[in-house]
Amino acid sequence: MPELDLDPTVFIVDDDNLCLEFNELVLKVLGYPTKTFSSAQDFLSQCPDNPVGCLISDIVMPGMTGVELFSEVERRKITLPFIYLTGYGNIRLVRDALRAGAFDFIEKPVDPNELIGSVKLAITESKKRYLSNYKRRQFEKKLAKLTDREAQIFQLMIQGHNTSSIADGLNISVRTVETHKYRIFKKFSVDGLQEIMSSIISLTEIDLLQQ
Repeated sequence: MPELDLDPTVFIVDDDNLCLEFNELVLKVLGYPTKTFSSAQDFLSQCPDNPVGCLISDIVMPGMTGVELFSEVERRKITLPFIYLTGYGNIRLVRDALRAGAFDFIEKPVDPNELIGSVKLAITESKKRYLSNYKRRQFEKKLAKLTDREAQIFQLMIQGHNTSSIADGLNISVRTVETHKYRIFKKFSVDGLQEIMSSIISLTEIDLLQQ
């Protein structure tokens, strides 16, 4: 299994340099690696693939706003928990964003303790999302290794058909089915169907929790 990169980075987007530098300083003092951006466009052009950490963004910025950035992050399936920085007058907008899936919001001027607490929770959530997505990608890679016949038998297996039933339905011998099952288990690096079903159930539960 490849080594997982779970080292978090806090990405901060704000067109106000004073706020940007203050929030960066607060987080760096506690050892959080940070990357700062003066615009949403800069962040989107430099965001790495499958990052771990969180994204902190001002809501009111020239060009692309924080709300528009959140929508684009969602569209690109960037899984970073999104924390809004907002003035009092924008609370309604942020509440709408929270309903849409944003992680948290913090009012300006930022309270360092509130910022740190929110970032800690967001990073914990980010690691959970990363591991869930990693498990899904690994499962999909194994599934993609199956031949057409193996994929056909795999589907019948997880639907509950036994070896004899699969053989009869596909008009092949029981021995041929057993050979295909052996190859399927080998490609999934498991000893039997129960381990595969456990993975499927786990991925299904993750989907339900993320809805």
